[in-house]
Amino acid sequence: TEVDLRGRVYGHGQFVGSFGVEPFAGMFLRHTVTADKREGEDVELVDASGARRQLYRHVSVVLVSGKTALLADRVACEKRCDLHILTAGSSVTERVLHLGPTPDLIEGGLTNDGSRLFVGVRQESADPAPSVVSELSLATGQWRPVTDAWAATYYGASYRFSADGRWMFFVDADEKHVNAYDLAARRSYRVKGDFAQITQLELLPA
Repeated sequence: TEVDLRGRVYGHGQFVGSFGVEPFAGMFLRHTVTADKREGEDVELVDASGARRQLYRHVSVVLVSGKTALLADRVACEKRCDLHILTAGSSVTERVLHLGPTPDLIEGGLTNDGSRLFVGVRQESADPAPSVVSELSLATGQWRPVTDAWAATYYGASYRFSADGRWMFFVDADEKHVNAYDLAARRSYRVKGDFAQITQLELLPA
């Protein structure tokens, strides 16, 4: 059930035997289920009754945020990865972005306007291994590292965006601080405050 902070219900559905369900476009994205009740290799868009409206073959759900959903044939690719960008409107449109070598896209963060995706690229040479924050343009498919931005790896960075779309907040590599990234000026700052350990970051509405 999808509700807002006032308890208003926006979507409701009951599914048996599903492996993860994400509300999207007034409907739901879920993995298909095989005849022997295992997780299938496809993703389907279904209504609240479970009736299929669209089928996306050989992909997994990477991220759903607002009117945008990202599906990929693999969450990390060494050679080429096709990223399917779904946009909700009067209908659901699909655009495929062809990427080269791609880091793990799980636990990423999508800007409010759906134009940029941020993920952490783990640095195995350090212990504990931090993640270098990288930015993917969903318009061009180009990657760029975010200068001096190191994020938590174990529990994840928990990328969160301010309502005005100006700031991105994430958990620092030491898991004891919160960092703020100015999306316009492309600069990172450390937010005041020291915590024992941060496992999840959320922004409350003003």
